[in-house]
Amino acid sequence: MMNRNKRFIMNIMGDALMIYGVFLLPSLVLSIICHEAPVTKGVGFISALCLLGGFFARQRAGKIEAQVRPRIWYMTAFFTWILLIALTVPVFCAGMPQHSVIDACFEEDGEL
Repeated sequence: MMNRNKRFIMNIMGDALMIYGVFLLPSLVLSIICHEAPVTKGVGFISALCLLGGFFARQRAGKIEAQVRPRIWYMTAFFTWILLIALTVPVFCAGMPQHSVIDACFEEDGEL
């Protein structure tokens, strides 16, 4: 059984994953329309992964009824940002293979 802090973190991260997965769908549609095969595969995989992962995280965590301390909020925000950056890097690298992983982490456009 999970304690309330872990359930809280899983709920917030699950929500963030599902929101991110939904916001990737317009990019997926546009990459299909423009016939960008590497981008379509990367965005489609990450979008499906986010939607399914977020759904299962929410199901596993259950409902939260207790209050959590402010430091848990800060930790949750930190872990969520790290997770979303880690999920964005493969999409960025698939779409622009001439850039490095460091460029993807900091979203540097550079010379295209």
